[in-house]
Amino acid sequence: MLNIPKTLQAGDTITWTDFLSDFKASDGWVLKYTLVGSNTFTVTGTADGDNHSFTITAAQSTKYVAGDYTYFVSATNGADSRTIEKGSLEVLVDYRKIGNGYDPRTIAQRMVSLLEDLLEGRATKEYTELEVTGLIGKRITLTDMSAIRSEYFHWKRIRKDEITRENIAAGRPAGNKILMRVSSGL
Repeated sequence: MLNIPKTLQAGDTITWTDFLSDFKASDGWVLKYTLVGSNTFTVTGTADGDNHSFTITAAQSTKYVAGDYTYFVSATNGADSRTIEKGSLEVLVDYRKIGNGYDPRTIAQRMVSLLEDLLEGRATKEYTELEVTGLIGKRITLTDMSAIRSEYFHWKRIRKDEITRENIAAGRPAGNKILMRVSSGL
């Protein structure tokens, strides 16, 4: 069974143990994870009886760039090498390295907020001079407003999809149920 965490906190020590009956460490198999994303890194297991133990030190993980990664797991025994699984995980930002001005919101959250401010006339000078969908928000015409609204609803849909994925990952309802009450009319 492969037990790599689905999220890795950059800057932390990360450990896990895998057991695969067909690829036991005691039989000479070596497991290796290759993670490909914003950067690429490998983690090689060490034998622990039949198990494969993995450790990523804090010094190693602090170098990881936050983002989504695809991992490949390979098992090697001498000249025999096999890819046994492919999956995905997320590396979380190393909060110890965050400076002033860091905004933890997703791009969708930031865009929704910016566009709401533009639509409601609350945008700061910094934002009104920012280019949004090819428009500069200093003087917003009705045509510009229509384009901004369209962009706003686009980012609202993306944010709603993010919330649905977050809810599902956390074991909560997805939030997209339609409830109905049916009456017999009698």
